[in-house]
Amino acid sequence: MKVVIGAAGTGGHIYPAVAVAQCLEDRSISASEICFVTSSRPVEDAIFSQLPYGRERLDVRGITASSTVLSKVRGVASLVSASFAIRALLKVQRPKVAIVFGGYISVVVALASYSLGIPVLVVETNSVMGRANRLISKLAKEIFLSFEESKIHRGKIDPNGFANRSGVPLRREIMAVDVSKEARRDLFSKAGFEVDEIDSFVVIFGGSLGSRRINDAIIATLSNFPNRFPKVGFFVITGERDFGEVRQELTEVSKVSSAQVVFENYSDELYSYMGNADLVISRAGSNTVAELDYFGVPAILIPLPNSPGDHQTKNARWYCERSEAVFVREGDFSPALLGDMIEKLISSPTKVFHQSFPNKPSDDEVGDAAIRIAKRAIDYAL
Repeated sequence: MKVVIGAAGTGGHIYPAVAVAQCLEDRSISASEICFVTSSRPVEDAIFSQLPYGRERLDVRGITASSTVLSKVRGVASLVSASFAIRALLKVQRPKVAIVFGGYISVVVALASYSLGIPVLVVETNSVMGRANRLISKLAKEIFLSFEESKIHRGKIDPNGFANRSGVPLRREIMAVDVSKEARRDLFSKAGFEVDEIDSFVVIFGGSLGSRRINDAIIATLSNFPNRFPKVGFFVITGERDFGEVRQELTEVSKVSSAQVVFENYSDELYSYMGNADLVISRAGSNTVAELDYFGVPAILIPLPNSPGDHQTKNARWYCERSEAVFVREGDFSPALLGDMIEKLISSPTKVFHQSFPNKPSDDEVGDAAIRIAKRAIDYAL
């Protein structure tokens, strides 16, 4: 093992880590020399089942501000136990560098690595550094920030001046998405749309775990205004958690709406649908806004309430300043408001797909973030 990577919990942590691993592969480190440390959630199993890297699963409890005293004690105990387990593994395998992407798994990997003298690189993909990364940043050789706004906290998180702005690492699959008209037609036809009857495609999802509030909002909008969106295709990715409950409602909506409504619980080609959409409705995780920015797609962003440091609202504002996008707080929108936003954005004369190629960032922004981080990791690993 040459590189150990700590990333777990959601796609927002895992996918940027995968992007860096892919760049390591492109630059002389084989997949067999890269090991991920994750938890054992089903979403992680689904992601890693298709990847060539080694993986160590940990049963670790998270600790939140709202946890009970007993839960916090159990959480600390599980972190300590997991740290000893990973330290024993790393002591045998002796990786050259550890890269961590936030969350409680990163604390375990960073502590174990630091205790063995293994250099630790911290990657923060949100506009506000999370609690775990703030803690372990004191152990880091280097810190990679995705947003300029994160440097506001630099005096606290980076007293030694090791922070770099890298951007959000994007996987090679993102950069390979075909956004030609032919590819768009084939993609949505495969999903089940009668593409000859559609002028605009709207893609809706709520992050890797799904969002019941977003699912309910689109159901209410299409139910209350059944004739408002002819020639519009709505592709709803519900998330596995709520699929059973919303499937019947979406089926009924699809029968009465003038729009075409197709829904799935999960898609491993979500990035392709995003790149070929006329409008995306979603949460505002860092990975999502970075991919939207890469493709230049208009969006309605609904930040997750109470995200740490309100980072999703900050992420959403960042994207809205750069593109044709709007954000609305979850408690503020109604079916009428969401309907107005959809209608306005899909009828805009600057719709990206129909008017131009995607507005991809320059190389000094998010486009080469994974390359930058991988190069620095290799400096330690070789």
